[in-house]
Amino acid sequence: MGSELTAAKSWLYSTLSSDGTLTALLGAATAIYDRRAGVPQNAPTPYLVYEVTTAEDRAGMAGARILVENDVTVIAVGAAAPRGQIGFTALRAIAARIDALLHRASPATNTHGTVTSCVRQMPLEDSDGGPGDNLTPWAGGVYRILSY
Repeated sequence: MGSELTAAKSWLYSTLSSDGTLTALLGAATAIYDRRAGVPQNAPTPYLVYEVTTAEDRAGMAGARILVENDVTVIAVGAAAPRGQIGFTALRAIAARIDALLHRASPATNTHGTVTSCVRQMPLEDSDGGPGDNLTPWAGGVYRILSY
């Protein structure tokens, strides 16, 4: 077995990239990126980005580690557009599919460990400064993945 963090990330990528509905909404299974590994500079939109934002050990009696709580941000990123012309419709559909796949997903084991549960902690939707005066929209959520 590997690390709990790797188990969670491997499960997340496998769950997202193997779903035909999600990859059709994105345009390709290759449009899913770990933020820490990087997103290609001119990646076509929409694309999906995930990042483990926190990972905390949970211990039982005498400090025995039971599992790791991984908080993971998963968002779909859309095309940059001028303020007032940003489109969230497609991103909301992608975010809904992400939620259908992850929230209360069945436990799974991979070569790195076991994911026991995944629950959305909060929805996300906003936009960031893009090229020029444009804004880049994104939508998704923060998910807590328990792994050991």
